[in-house]
Amino acid sequence: MRHLRHLILSAMALGCAGVLAPAATLANPVAAACAPMAERKDVRGLWVGHFSGGNVLYDGVQKRVNWRNEYRCFTAARACHAWRADMRRVWRDVRGYGTCIALRGGGRPIRPSHGALRTRY
Repeated sequence: MRHLRHLILSAMALGCAGVLAPAATLANPVAAACAPMAERKDVRGLWVGHFSGGNVLYDGVQKRVNWRNEYRCFTAARACHAWRADMRRVWRDVRGYGTCIALRGGGRPIRPSHGALRTRY
């Protein structure tokens, strides 16, 4: 009975997400970055990476900043952190904010505790 309830709630959530997904994708760059992979069930983990930073450009006597603000989707945390490190090397003059956030699990399961499964990231 509990499994049936979870199945029905999951179907309702996916139906609502399918209706709201196009509007959310337009307004939210995080949703746009991970939209192609969000429906894939074969992907265990899903991380979104964010980078912001820039380089200083000198145009004669005027100083400008070439700014980058990017979001990417990854299936492994290590790939996300490597991408951010590469971006920091290229866009190193002005530091912005950036992070890697787990959207969907993907950690390795560890010992069950009282019937619940805990995951370590």
